[in-house]
Amino acid sequence: MRKQAFLLGASLGSLLALTSSACVGEVGGGDAGRSRKPKTTEEGQTGDCQKLDQSITIRGAADFDKLPTTCWDLFGKLRLEGAAVTSIAKLGKLSAVNELEIVDTGLATLDVAEPFEVWGAVTVTGNSQLRSLDKLRVQDADDLTTAFSIRNNAQLTSLGGLAYAKVIDGDLRITDNAKLSPIDFGELTAAGSVTISNTGATTLDLGSLQQVGRVEISNNVALASITGAAATTIKGDLVLRGNRALTSVGSWSTLARVEGALTVDDNDGLVDLGGLSGMQYVTGAVSVTNNALISSIDTVSHLRGIGLSVLVTGNANLSNCRAIEIDYCVPSGAVTFNNNKPNTGSSCPRFWCE
Repeated sequence: MRKQAFLLGASLGSLLALTSSACVGEVGGGDAGRSRKPKTTEEGQTGDCQKLDQSITIRGAADFDKLPTTCWDLFGKLRLEGAAVTSIAKLGKLSAVNELEIVDTGLATLDVAEPFEVWGAVTVTGNSQLRSLDKLRVQDADDLTTAFSIRNNAQLTSLGGLAYAKVIDGDLRITDNAKLSPIDFGELTAAGSVTISNTGATTLDLGSLQQVGRVEISNNVALASITGAAATTIKGDLVLRGNRALTSVGSWSTLARVEGALTVDDNDGLVDLGGLSGMQYVTGAVSVTNNALISSIDTVSHLRGIGLSVLVTGNANLSNCRAIEIDYCVPSGAVTFNNNKPNTGSSCPRFWCE
């Protein structure tokens, strides 16, 4: 039966919100209730490392001279800044920090003698020589907010200990790192949002991610494989854009609901949306645009509801009938289609919902 567009269109967003069978909870992990505590001098021995309750900025050699020479634990932010910072060996026996910023340094490696822990936010940006973050060990505690921003590090090939994060309260942003590949967050179970953009990644693993807000995977020109989130709901937009080597959206086998927009744009090698076949609702708009090889969008035409408008344009191998099927079968806002496969749509076969 032809959908009742005018009856459903105005209130569909509210209707979809009510039909969710379960809501994703607040971001958090199994260690709820933990707080950040001082480190001991050595494992198995009593006595705490020297605790510093302040923030420290290192811009040159003289700044290292002010640091403790014994084991120390920074309950504040450590900022390493500027081209004069080419070594951090003089951090000495640093055991942990609340937050870490590495900005525009001359570092090639994190050349401390032993790894150190970061309990909160990590920002690594504009370090033109930095190759690896292997000496970092990320932790989480209820009294600190974790967020990672790794941006514009031209030589970075490894996320090191960051890749073992389990819960990120805020944003995970990995952007503009042209040599970073692969990207594996296989232990990550929850994040406020995830953005993976302009990297050298050939593979991306988000396979344990059960709670997440917005997800954007964009302009990763070598990306060939995605292991999608294990979440049943994405609490924001899902964006797949400009991943020109991607032939499949990968497996998102449990995903039933996107509480935002679904955007699939400019993925030149993509042939279908089969990995999203379990999806039932998109509460925002849907756009499938400028994907040169895509020939099937059955995932979208079989949705149970779309909260806003649908745009299907610029897909040279996709029949206009596939967009008309959405208009015919799926409760949604306005459906617009043009510049798809030429001379299609005038006499479509029967649609699945007839």
